[in-house]
Amino acid sequence: MGPSVTGKFDQLDDDQFQLILHRHFEVSPETVWTVLTDSKECGRWMGTWTGDPASGEVQMTMVAEEGDEPQAVKILKCDPPMLVRVQQGPAEQPWILEARLAENGSTTELTFTQPMDREFALAMLPDIGPGWEFYLDRLVAAVAGEDANQIKWDDYYPSLKAPYETMARRAEG
Repeated sequence: MGPSVTGKFDQLDDDQFQLILHRHFEVSPETVWTVLTDSKECGRWMGTWTGDPASGEVQMTMVAEEGDEPQAVKILKCDPPMLVRVQQGPAEQPWILEARLAENGSTTELTFTQPMDREFALAMLPDIGPGWEFYLDRLVAAVAGEDANQIKWDDYYPSLKAPYETMARRAEG
């Protein structure tokens, strides 16, 4: 049995929606934070970055994408070890991504969110949803000390595309 859809798609207002995904870790927020934000650790599951985060921007190169060029990632908010919010993509349609950690005893809960407008959701959610499932499962593996490269994109896409298309149709109104 392959991966399943864990994402939820909430309507924020008439034209704004939000993709929400959760992951659970049996470690402290500080451990998850390190794998989320340290360039070398982040490179084990998503991508490496260069630059000075204190400047408010870094250049990120995805590790699981073929031929991906570095792209600017603006750091909008950073409250270690509980919250990081970034912006990437073109100025006319930027992606705002947030990872929020919450300590729950000896465990950590990650809430990942990406807001989007109706048009973007209809066009992109069927591809974005499976992508975030893939990357967040790679994060879980990396935090657990496992080889995230054992998680294969072909197990997520196109098998998770249809459920995310159904979610996107909710945005049609």
